[in-house]
Amino acid sequence: MASLECGGSKRTWPTALPSRASRGRSSAGTDPLEAKRGRSIETMHVSRRRSTLATGAVSEATFLLRCMEMGWDICSPAIQVKHYDFVIRRPGQPWETVQVKTAYQEAGWSGTQRLAVSVRKRVGGKGKRYSNGDFDLLCPVDLQTNRIWLIPFWCVSELASNLSMRGCDPFLLKNGFSLTDATDKHRAMLKAKRTHPNARTTFEDAELIRRAHADGESRKSICARFKMGQTNVSRILRGESWTESP
Repeated sequence: MASLECGGSKRTWPTALPSRASRGRSSAGTDPLEAKRGRSIETMHVSRRRSTLATGAVSEATFLLRCMEMGWDICSPAIQVKHYDFVIRRPGQPWETVQVKTAYQEAGWSGTQRLAVSVRKRVGGKGKRYSNGDFDLLCPVDLQTNRIWLIPFWCVSELASNLSMRGCDPFLLKNGFSLTDATDKHRAMLKAKRTHPNARTTFEDAELIRRAHADGESRKSICARFKMGQTNVSRILRGESWTESP
């Protein structure tokens, strides 16, 4: 508490407001649910942050070592102001920016565990979708098996939250790896999937939707005709999805 005497009256006020982490805590300074474990909220937040940073550092070191084994040129920016971790140059290819991510296990629809990687960036404490130009290649790293993938940005540009590694086998980084061949193979797989009789949307549908909107048809009518939600139709019209045919 600080005090000031002015005009014969003495006023006091607090020198600092209570932190957000301290609100709602018990007098012992710990969360009631964590009191038995003897861990304060500050300790929990710091430990989680350190754990995330340590895991990310191990993933980056694993990718760095693999690039050196492959004989690729690799460098790291001195100041982390961009949404990429490394810049690499493969034989016969220009310099490319790489975002390294740690793959993790998540529960699938059937209750089984599957390997996935987040495709969201943290901006102002909130998760947002990566924008075109943030990086050229996404590099998920599985620390359990030391498997590494190298995935072009266009493969993840339309994803909202995470990427399942089940369908990314062509991009597994190994001896004889060719990103061009992997991209061609993935495009063929993607085209076969999207031309399947049970597929809801195709690139032809996206082109018809754009033409119908240009001719003056309302979005409500387009959604009813193609049996699609307004969000998906809006993304197609804004050019955020179904923009590049495989």
